[in-house]
Amino acid sequence: MFAAFLATLPIYAPNQLLFETEILRQAAYMPSFANALLGASALLGIAVALMSARGRMDVVLRQGVVFMSAAAYVTGYGLFALAASFEGFAQPAVAVAAGLLLAAATVALSIAWGTYLAQFDLRQALLWLAVMVGVAALVELLLSSVTFAVGLIVFAVLVLLSCLVPCWLAWKGCLGEGEARSAAGLGAAGQLRSMASVVAMPFVGLMVFAFIMGPVSSPSST
Repeated sequence: MFAAFLATLPIYAPNQLLFETEILRQAAYMPSFANALLGASALLGIAVALMSARGRMDVVLRQGVVFMSAAAYVTGYGLFALAASFEGFAQPAVAVAAGLLLAAATVALSIAWGTYLAQFDLRQALLWLAVMVGVAALVELLLSSVTFAVGLIVFAVLVLLSCLVPCWLAWKGCLGEGEARSAAGLGAAGQLRSMASVVAMPFVGLMVFAFIMGPVSSPSST
């Protein structure tokens, strides 16, 4: 289900490739949608970061907020699909509404999924994240090989699946418990040490890859 969430994240442009052919016929729809989505996501992300700094993340993890976020995620994508499928819905107002709904839902659901992953230690979380990114990429590849109608049905199922775990955890009152256990088990310094030990070698490998694959300038001949 986390792979379904990754495969439908609206702020990752390739996830909209399914709608690309249809949207290109209504290109005026996209700027309003993208600007509303990205602008609202950035502002909400800053707001949530400030709330986290003040220890108020429990507000975002309340049952009602999570349920409303799931409804906004489904509704936002519903408006987006309507605009992609029917010319009459490809209006700036619909685009802005879809963008705002998806922005708010994406921020809230991302936090909910993050608190769920906090029950794992950092190595386990990174491993499962890497696996799920690969699964999501495979799903996107399969979606790109089917017709628009079939892809739309599958995409709708993925959107619903991506909301199930956060809603179930919120209903059970379990959101935030994993994060609390992680913070209690490790202090801030311990969490930083754990993070450094996990990401150090991948970071070195990334730097080596960037150096090898980077452009090489040759001295000009005289």
